[in-house]
Amino acid sequence: MWDFWWVAHIWLGWSLLNISNKTYYLGLLICFSELIIIIYKLYNFFVSPSWSIWDTNWMINKVFVLILFLLITIILINNKDYILKSNSK
Repeated sequence: MWDFWWVAHIWLGWSLLNISNKTYYLGLLICFSELIIIIYKLYNFFVSPSWSIWDTNWMINKVFVLILFLLITIILINNKDYILKSNSK
């Protein structure tokens, strides 16, 4: 299955390195979207888990991605004033 989330992830990484006014709002939109998708996928996995090596590896990957996007969300929220004021000049 082909998707374009990689475009959003590359933009988010670039935007965090080159802060603009769009960084805060679009960054939160991407993070919340990812969190909803990951939590949904993990919920479906734990409803009827399959503990094969591949499914376990997939689940561990999703847990790491969940932690990563939680940290990015916390960083964005904690630095809201800095991000929004950095380009208001």
